[in-house]
Amino acid sequence: GFDSEYVLGGLCQFLRKRGYQVTEIDFGQFHEDPIDFLCKFRKEDVVYITSAHVNLTLRTSLNEVQNFVDLYPNYLAPIEIIPLLQPKVSIYIPHDLIDPYGGGGGPHELRFMDLFDHILAPTDAKLIRLILPETIQVHDAGWIKYINENEQENMFHDGEINVLLFITMLEFLKTKYGVEGLVQYLLPLLKENVHIKLPAWKGVDKIEDALRQVGSAKVIPSHYDSISLIKKANIVVCNSVSSVHAEAALLGRPTICLLDNEGMLPADQRQKLQSFPNIHFHDYREKSAIPESLLHQASTLVATPTIQPFQYSLVEKIIENI
Repeated sequence: GFDSEYVLGGLCQFLRKRGYQVTEIDFGQFHEDPIDFLCKFRKEDVVYITSAHVNLTLRTSLNEVQNFVDLYPNYLAPIEIIPLLQPKVSIYIPHDLIDPYGGGGGPHELRFMDLFDHILAPTDAKLIRLILPETIQVHDAGWIKYINENEQENMFHDGEINVLLFITMLEFLKTKYGVEGLVQYLLPLLKENVHIKLPAWKGVDKIEDALRQVGSAKVIPSHYDSISLIKKANIVVCNSVSSVHAEAALLGRPTICLLDNEGMLPADQRQKLQSFPNIHFHDYREKSAIPESLLHQASTLVATPTIQPFQYSLVEKIIENI
């Protein structure tokens, strides 16, 4: 995967501790020739695990993700990697709760799932099992970013979080407004009771520095684990439609979606999020601060989590049964 869409670091640590030889490729940090690098493993007993969009290649990214080719020139998609590696077993672990089998790779990504031997579903495994061929084993695995606290290493410990603001579509907004314009776009939200966290993305440190110089919000470095932050927050806020909305809602946290015309129309945002519980909406088209009345109303609606932590041991069981 790459940057914020690479969610397998904790799983890699678990497998290393269990004695497996693990090679991680985060294309946000990877600078070698990927074809030469991967071909070295072809004669090995390889298990390939990915959290990346299956058919989001450099070529298809031209229609999907702004500046992707410039940011990740060495990137290869799973649909390109599998023929190079020729793994004994391939495993797909979704990184997006809103659209686990689609989204950034195009609307028909689900049809490529038969490339994998195992799908580790965060939710609705029964439904996906009915859709996919019987040759694919679909498992109830839990959410890859939700792990038991004793296994988390980058938890945030700096006090209580009242309002936690996440920003999605960061590259889109930065390209449109520039760093200073992006900060001004967010300024009405940057109150004293707000912590803001940006996704792990190239160049995000410059935006974080700019945010620290204006407003009163506290900036949480992008490398911190989002789930541990959400669990500490009284209210979670995010723009557009993001996996964050689903994570927070399914963890029982009151969640506010900022409605705007940036990237997706408000009606489409509501439609995408309609199946998730406890999501409130604030119209941000006029760049107005979230009313205190909405914050108070949302804060009283904490619910019981309806999503399970990821089962690392399930991956080891798959490997052992090869």
